[in-house]
Amino acid sequence: MKKVLFATASIMCLGAILGLGGIPEKARPVSASIAQPNVDYANVPIYFIPNKGQVHPDALYYAATPAFTLWVTGSGLVFDQVRESGGARGESRAGRSVSRLIFLDSNPNPKVSAAESSACRVNYFRGQDQSGWITDIPTSQAVVYKNLYDRVDLKIYGRGKQIEYDWLVRPGGKVSSIGFRYENIKASRVGENGNLEVETEFGKLIHTKPCCYQPIGRNKVEVAARLLEREDRSFGFEISSYDANYPLVIDPVVLVYSTYLGGSSADAGNGIAVDSAGAVYVTGFSASSDYPTVTPFQKSLKSGSDVVVTKINPKGDALVYSTFIGGSAEDWANDIAVDKSGNAYVVGATDSSNFPVRKPFQSKRKGTRDVFVAKLNAKGDALVFSTYLGGTSWEEGYAIAVDSKNSAYVTGNGVSSDFPLKNPYQKYGIGQAQGQVAFVTKFHPDGNKLIYSTYLGGSNGSMGRGICVDGQGAAYVTGDTSSRDFPVKNAVQATCLGWDAFITKFNPQGNDLEFSTYYGGSGRDIARGIAVAANGTVYMTGHTESSDFPTTKPYQSQFGGVQDAFVSKLNSKGSAILFSTYLGGSTFDYGCNVALDKDGNCYVVGRTYSSDFPIKQALQKTLKGAYAAFISKLSSSGKTLLYSTYLGGSIENQGNDIAVGADRSAYVTGQTYSLDFPLKNPIQSQKKGGLEGFVAKIK
Repeated sequence: MKKVLFATASIMCLGAILGLGGIPEKARPVSASIAQPNVDYANVPIYFIPNKGQVHPDALYYAATPAFTLWVTGSGLVFDQVRESGGARGESRAGRSVSRLIFLDSNPNPKVSAAESSACRVNYFRGQDQSGWITDIPTSQAVVYKNLYDRVDLKIYGRGKQIEYDWLVRPGGKVSSIGFRYENIKASRVGENGNLEVETEFGKLIHTKPCCYQPIGRNKVEVAARLLEREDRSFGFEISSYDANYPLVIDPVVLVYSTYLGGSSADAGNGIAVDSAGAVYVTGFSASSDYPTVTPFQKSLKSGSDVVVTKINPKGDALVYSTFIGGSAEDWANDIAVDKSGNAYVVGATDSSNFPVRKPFQSKRKGTRDVFVAKLNAKGDALVFSTYLGGTSWEEGYAIAVDSKNSAYVTGNGVSSDFPLKNPYQKYGIGQAQGQVAFVTKFHPDGNKLIYSTYLGGSNGSMGRGICVDGQGAAYVTGDTSSRDFPVKNAVQATCLGWDAFITKFNPQGNDLEFSTYYGGSGRDIARGIAVAANGTVYMTGHTESSDFPTTKPYQSQFGGVQDAFVSKLNSKGSAILFSTYLGGSTFDYGCNVALDKDGNCYVVGRTYSSDFPIKQALQKTLKGAYAAFISKLSSSGKTLLYSTYLGGSIENQGNDIAVGADRSAYVTGQTYSLDFPLKNPIQSQKKGGLEGFVAKIK
């Protein structure tokens, strides 16, 4: 989607903009009202208004964004921006910048129609004579130029605060026929990064480097593409060979927003989740007394570090709520999940004897450190439940998942011989003498009792690091172990070759395994993230030091360096590897978590020290600091890298968790020491402390 961004907004008179001489009265929209009850006007999405006679006839549709007014005409698009400035005597003066995007050699009379109707209605009231009023005008979320070129359409729509557009090439259409040029600008050029930069009086419009794909069956087949700059300063697209029997969509990767999130001390984002509306839930820790809070459950920092939970609205421009949760010692969260009602479930660890509890399963801390599990209400200002979970030594909770009945599933590890058990598959934490042992626990939806709780390990210990749950209530757990007697069943790899990853699926009752397998080579293999598709196929990521790590139909078949990230997919029975690939460069690369979209494409986040990490359709092509976050999207077959990018500034940056929204946008959280971390539309534009959390959305 082509994205255009300005800084300020207004709706102005169209006649003067188009250079049509005199300005008729009807070209001035005096007032407009949105005929929709109970609207939060600050969050009304961009919508397109058809011209029913209220503005100049050359305008077919128009849309007001926070940055500019977009006028849709038969020959192109007009971007109208007004900026106020102080006059010589301190009075306010308005300046205007108007640029035009002209379609070259296009259909002179394209059919322009509304698409994706909006619930908003617009009324124009002018004067006291009601016969001149124009009321109940329907609006839409998009408009489409049909056959702008022969069998080439153009779709324009709003995304958040911005305007985007897609070129849709139908079978038989020619990409080479597309041509456009900007007028009334200072300069335009395609930069080294492949983006088109258009310099106006008030700033730049950016067209990101395009990526193209063909929807063929259930797959998206990528086609290489770039913006083409012509001698006459017009632009088009250069596309590699593709199957002309199928449609082609020109659709770039876009950084929608990116923001710091923290205060003047140390902060980090460790877990992220997204709801069906695109609101984002982030958790981690903060040692900052000035961490931003909004309608909090707990207003202030109580110890050296507390858990923080923050919800960001779907636009990414405001906090819905943000709160501390903690006691008088160290507390931190590692993961978060959200249910259909917007309640947030958080897991981590606490050293506090006075961690806030409500309707707990376990009301007191038993050891030096316990797991905590907490559920925040949808407003973020109250705990639904909060409980300790642990034995007389110590434990830490690493991951959490929630099923359709609002039962929470957690995994982690510890060393207590009296960890709370219920209907366990494995009663004894037999790895305690020689290391930690993993646990898996399912809570009743009320949080005050356990449905099952079990150890999971062998005599040399195990680490539970990731968990997910399918529609039948079966829990999938991943982590790593060096135990030769780790429980296996229906295994794709029955023996431990070194320090290996594992994948274990419990039955819905939690008292037996459906499958459990080692997964690794002769070196050290660590699994950190797991996700399950609707059809039961399982995806896993982590990192490996094994040059003989099991690969199948890989995107990257060779071990890249000292340590690579990996991504693997198993069938629903755990009995076959569908794909398994290295993902890394020549030094250290860590896969931290994985998420899926509805088509089975997988999104991986982590950190890399490699300047030659695999990059494609990148937002950021080069490693700027000692290490950076990376975000990579692989096709469901694992053979195609759909995009892969660095994300970071000039010091140290790490991606910790990833979630995918209904629109296939990737949401990432992590931590950075960089003052120049890449930002876009930030809620917080400045780094306040040493270590700072960040949140980013990538489309």
